Amino acid sequence: AVQRYDLAAKTLGPPFSVGGTVAQMLVLPGSPERLAVIRKEDLSLTIYQNGIALPDSIGGDFITFISLICPGADGSRLYGYNLNTTAYDFFRFLVDSNGVSLVDDTGGLFPLPGANMAFANGSLFSGSGWVGDPEQKVMLGQFAEDPSGTSLGLVAPDPAHDLVYLLDYGWPNSTLYACDPVSYHVVGTGVITNTTWGGNIMSDQAYVHDF
Repeated sequence: AVQRYDLAAKTLGPPFSVGGTVAQMLVLPGSPERLAVIRKEDLSLTIYQNGIALPDSIGGDFITFISLICPGADGSRLYGYNLNTTAYDFFRFLVDSNGVSLVDDTGGLFPLPGANMAFANGSLFSGSGWVGDPEQKVMLGQFAEDPSGTSLGLVAPDPAHDLVYLLDYGWPNSTLYACDPVSYHVVGTGVITNTTWGGNIMSDQAYVHDF
């Protein structure tokens, strides 16, 4: 089951089912009551509002596979990637009160993204080090050193400090790279010890999944 956890009030909401196992879930920016969920069994994408599935969903037909998602500039845009076939589709989705709909699907547009993608200041960053413009659908660059060039690479842009962080994820230790988003060069490194999992919270509302 999935439950909403209010970080400010420190309270759990009622559990709700997503009809399977969660592969990825994220809170939509500016809409803490909305949760985007990829279901592991069929790599489908559904939007839940206050625990209720909105009617329009994507996938579940074993034709469209959505392996990764990340939000865009606001809660009405999601980007996705298909890691399940060699088509390597890049998706753009529209989210509204009915759920989620497919805007377009472009195969082979961007290289494999590593373990996640993240949007900031109009650009899409990937855990494997590439940077693209998801609306114009063009590559913008690649970090000069590709520290996270495996499927386990994680990315976290930090626009406030004009940096992008790339995590070369491993166990028991991972390497964190601080990168310049303009020159695409690594400007600092560090080691994070005892890394066993990765995740992020994108609002003051969190959701927990009972595996």
